[in-house]
Amino acid sequence: MGNTIHRSLVLILFVMCLNGSTNADSVRPSEIHLNGSDINILILYISNDLPIGSTKLIFKSNILKGEFEVEPEQPLTQYANFDVHVGEFNWKLLSAKFDLYDPQLEGGHQRIYWTAREEGIYHSWDNANWDKRVSWIPM
Repeated sequence: MGNTIHRSLVLILFVMCLNGSTNADSVRPSEIHLNGSDINILILYISNDLPIGSTKLIFKSNILKGEFEVEPEQPLTQYANFDVHVGEFNWKLLSAKFDLYDPQLEGGHQRIYWTAREEGIYHSWDNANWDKRVSWIPM
């Protein structure tokens, strides 16, 4: 019985860490352990750096079903496995489809940052150095 309680508490703690934390530095993927096993988790941050007052920015991916509005200064965080994932931004009458995560391109990084700007979609591994990956195209 003690072992069952221990496993339940560990599972609850794990779920709380995944769902309750939006601070990227509070729980590092390499620090999460269950029964002595390392668990690797991909964390994707999706943000809106479009001009203030812009129309809605919509994001969708093959990770979660549905469409999500990404508001300025309120990044969307998605947790995923290390399979290939695709994403799409829609803004005004423009669209941008891209490889949200491709293990062959990401070099083992576990945190990937994406942001939508007026000029297109930008990618970063550290949330400081950005490179443009995709341009907007008319829908």
